[in-house]
Amino acid sequence: MPVRNLDLPDLDKLIEGLEKKWNISTMEMLGNPSARANVPEIVLLKWETYVRQRLILREHYEKLRADYLSHIPRTRSGNTLTPQELSELAA
Repeated sequence: MPVRNLDLPDLDKLIEGLEKKWNISTMEMLGNPSARANVPEIVLLKWETYVRQRLILREHYEKLRADYLSHIPRTRSGNTLTPQELSELAA
């Protein structure tokens, strides 16, 4: 089986596709046993894996972003940069 590298938009699309196909939200799928009863086990396993991977990637991106922003220099007055200045630096 080939390895697929997925990013956040890929995972969001896959999860959204499953929600539309099975007509239930991810929250219902995770917390409502009666909603899960209509979904095949292999689909549930994939769905849960996508959700877990998305959570891990979001945490990783947030940590990476925080680390990046912590290295942005302060202005001469000692104040941190404005949100607009941060956006311009990130772009």
